Amino acid sequence: MSYAPYPAYKDSGVPWLGQVPEGWRIVRSDAVVRSLKNTIEKSAFEDELVYHYSIPVVQETGEGQVEEGASIQSSKLLIDRTKLLVSKLNPRKATICLARPWEDLLTVASSEFVPLEMSRSLNEQFAFYFWNSESVRQDLDSRVQSVTRSHQRVDPTDISKIVLAFPPIEEQTAIADFLDKKTAEIDDLIAKKEELLRLLAEQSTALITHAVTKGLNPNAPMKPSGVVWFDQVPTHWQVRRLKDVGTLTGGAGFPHDFQNVQGEELYFYKVGDLAKSEDGIHLTSAPHTIDRETAAKLRATVIPPDAILYAKIGAALLLNRRRISTANCCIDNNMTAWIVDPSKVLPLWGFYWMSTVDFGEHTNPGAVPSLSEGYQSILPITLPPLEEQQSIVDQLTSETKAIDQTAQKTREAIERLREYRTALITNAVTGKIKVA
Repeated sequence: MSYAPYPAYKDSGVPWLGQVPEGWRIVRSDAVVRSLKNTIEKSAFEDELVYHYSIPVVQETGEGQVEEGASIQSSKLLIDRTKLLVSKLNPRKATICLARPWEDLLTVASSEFVPLEMSRSLNEQFAFYFWNSESVRQDLDSRVQSVTRSHQRVDPTDISKIVLAFPPIEEQTAIADFLDKKTAEIDDLIAKKEELLRLLAEQSTALITHAVTKGLNPNAPMKPSGVVWFDQVPTHWQVRRLKDVGTLTGGAGFPHDFQNVQGEELYFYKVGDLAKSEDGIHLTSAPHTIDRETAAKLRATVIPPDAILYAKIGAALLLNRRRISTANCCIDNNMTAWIVDPSKVLPLWGFYWMSTVDFGEHTNPGAVPSLSEGYQSILPITLPPLEEQQSIVDQLTSETKAIDQTAQKTREAIERLREYRTALITNAVTGKIKVA
């Protein structure tokens, strides 16, 4: 859908804002919003609604769990009137939200937010969309002053220097109403496509699970498997332990000084690289390489091609990503490599089998999920003869390829919808298109 521009424009005087419609006001944000810092001591917390860095989280007490990435402060900001919360942390991707007090809950916000209260000349919902526009986020990102490896922080005084461009209040309201309607429609489309992705993933998992536990012959005689999560296997199959048909090897620490080197003989995979497979199966490159001398210095085992790599600790473990190495490599100490015995297990059979195992059901209890290498080594695997493994792998590769292609097209459609949503908001609140 295309929208017409305004009939006349003027120069805003702000490079990132560019031309704005004639009749729109251009002011620094501190002329129409004010920062409030009402705080409340944590000792006063009982029931509360807490705004952290993405969504509101209801907690029974101030000592309850907080959203990942947030910290419990000795005091928090009291939300006694509607405020626009702008995070000082990671401004390019942090949520900027409208916070409203609840009648029956104490409503507070992390002190990492700057709470802004709008004047009567500014529609709250219009301001919400303006601050969430890509143009404003880029400007906030350019003002980052304090940077650590995981956090980028904007000074609160810089937040108040953002330039606002806005029309009369009636037009602001119309623009906000338009964006409410359109973004809801886009979000609904995205939700439906995300549901399709979930169903495709379930279909793929069910297909693989049946093939690697039952085989392709529906009339094959069966026997008890002796394993809790699958009851029977074909009578001519074996059920062995991972350590019986391969070697499990842990990774090594990877100091920052050795990272970001290209052109050396060995890839060095970090746990985050598991997400970067082009086909969802193999790892063919890495942003880090080392030579064998450095590998020896780090006491890092050189892992051959066709090993199954996966995370063994932390949140990444719960993502259940498995990948096959395609070249000699090393891995970090958050990962395990299962080096299969090719006389007993085809690498793709090992990959498909491992993809059916939910590590979340096998983790050690504790704050950080983990799997000991001892426990990993006794995980079971079904083993048909190699020829049958190959037949099953060939069919799975063909059938899952079609599912994966549909899933990829769906992910691309979701990305296009998100880009359209972002562009629509930015263009509407900066006057590039006339929607009211």
